[in-house]
Amino acid sequence: MTTSSESHGVFRASRYNLCIPTEGGALLYNTLRGGVLQGDGTRSRDSMRTLAQPDVVVSEDAVPPDHLLALVEGGFLVPDGTDEIAVVKERYDRARDQAPIALTVTTTMDCNLGCYYCYEERTNDRLTITEDLEPLVNLAREKLRRAGKRFLHVDWYGGEPLLNQEFMEAASAGIQAMCRDEGVTYQASIISNGTRWPSDVAGFIRRHRVAEVQVTFDGMQANHDKRRHYRAGHRRPEDRSSFEVLVSLVDQLLECVQVDLRLNIDDGNAADFVELVHFARKRGWFERAFPVEIHPARLSKYSERSAFMRKVELTPEEFASVRRDIEDAVPETAPVQVQDPFKPDGFSGPRTTVCAALATDSAVVGADRNVYRCGLQVGDTKRAVGAVARKHRLPVLGADRDDGAFWEGFDPTTMPRCRHCTFLPLCWSGCPKAHLEGDEQAIREHGDYWRANLPHLVAADVGLTLPPDLAFSPSEQFKEGEPVPFGSTTA
Repeated sequence: MTTSSESHGVFRASRYNLCIPTEGGALLYNTLRGGVLQGDGTRSRDSMRTLAQPDVVVSEDAVPPDHLLALVEGGFLVPDGTDEIAVVKERYDRARDQAPIALTVTTTMDCNLGCYYCYEERTNDRLTITEDLEPLVNLAREKLRRAGKRFLHVDWYGGEPLLNQEFMEAASAGIQAMCRDEGVTYQASIISNGTRWPSDVAGFIRRHRVAEVQVTFDGMQANHDKRRHYRAGHRRPEDRSSFEVLVSLVDQLLECVQVDLRLNIDDGNAADFVELVHFARKRGWFERAFPVEIHPARLSKYSERSAFMRKVELTPEEFASVRRDIEDAVPETAPVQVQDPFKPDGFSGPRTTVCAALATDSAVVGADRNVYRCGLQVGDTKRAVGAVARKHRLPVLGADRDDGAFWEGFDPTTMPRCRHCTFLPLCWSGCPKAHLEGDEQAIREHGDYWRANLPHLVAADVGLTLPPDLAFSPSEQFKEGEPVPFGSTTA
C-alpha cells in the first residue's frame, strides 16, 4: 500500500505533535488532525518524544511502510514544505463564513435583579415596537439575503428580556413571518433570570420557537437570594424568593425545552454547588423529557466595569476542583454530563466552529439601538460597530479606535504568540474579546487550561487515566528549534 505523500521522499514531524507519557508507554497526539497513536515500551515512548520535537526530519526509507502510513494518515508526518499554519487559517476562515446567522436581540438593559457582579449598565434603554421593530426585521432580512443562508437563530437577551415582553412578542412574530416569506428556518433561545415569565410557559416556548433556555443559579437559596436580589423598586407584591421562582420555572421548562443551568461560581459560594446538584437530582431534573444541562461558570472579570471581580474569582485550579466535584455529583445515568466552559460540547479535537462574535454574518443588537459583535459589550457604546438603522448615529470615537476592523481582521494565525502555539488548532486564540482589551491574565489562563487539561482529555478518549498532576510544559506549548534528523526508530 502506498500513501499519496510517498513521492515526496522527505517528511517532517508536524509542528502540532504532542507526546503524552503513560504507564509503560506513551500517546502521540496531533492537535491539527486529532489523531492519536498509542505505543508501549521505552522504544515507542522515545520515538514519540522525538516526533513531538520541533523540526524533526524523516526520510521515507527510515520508517517501515505500515508505520509511515499510520503517521501520515494521523497527521503526525507531513510532506516537507507543508504550511500547516495555512491549513489552520483555511479551517478558521471557513468556520467564520459558514457559521449560521445568530442575531442577539437585547430587548432592554433594565433588570429587576441586582447581581453584584453584573458587568452591564442597568439603564432604561429598551427597544420599542414603533421605532425599532421594522429596522430589526430589515436587519435580519438583509443579513440572510447577503449571506444566502437558510437558517436564522435569534437569542433574546438583556438586562432581563422579559421586562420588555411586549417588544419581544411583536419582534418574534415579525421575524418569524419574514423567515417564512424568505423560506428560512427559524429558531430561538433566551437568556433569562427566570423571574418574569408568563404563566403559560409551554405556550410561550411554542409561540417563540424557543429551543434552549439559559437560567442561572448562584448557589442554594440563601446565597442565590442574596446575590440575585430584587432591586429597589423592582419587587412586586406577588414576587417570591428569586430562588423559589426559578426552581418552579425550571420544573415547568424541562417538560418542553432544553434548559442550561449556568452555575455562577466564586470563592463565596463554591461550597453550594454539589448540594445544588443533589437538589436537582431530588427534583428529577436529570430524568425529565428534556434533562437539564449543567454549565459551571467561573465568575471573573468580564469587562473593565467588573475588574473588581479579580479579588473574588477562583483560580483556574480551584475552579477545576469545584467543577470535578459537581461532575461527580451528577448521576452517572444522566444523558447530559457537566459541560466544560472551554469545550462546551466535550472534547472533540480540532476546532471547527467560532463564537457568534466572530461569525461573519452574526450581530448583537443593543437596547441602545447600536450593533455590537460580542454580547459582553452591549451597552459599552465605545465598542459599537454599527447601528440598527441609518437614522441612528454611532457615538463619536477617537481616531485610533476601530473595533469593526478588529473583529473583521481577527486572525489567530497571524498573532505572534498564538502562531507558535501547539494548541492553536484547538482554541484559535481563545476569547477574541480578551485580545481586543489586552486582558493578559485571561489569555495566560487560557494557555494554562490547555497545558493542564489536554493530556487528560486525550487519554480519556482512549480509555486511559493519567496522574492528576501531569501537564504539558510551556516548552511543549511553544516549540522552536533547528531540524533534527529522525533515524530508523519508529513510533
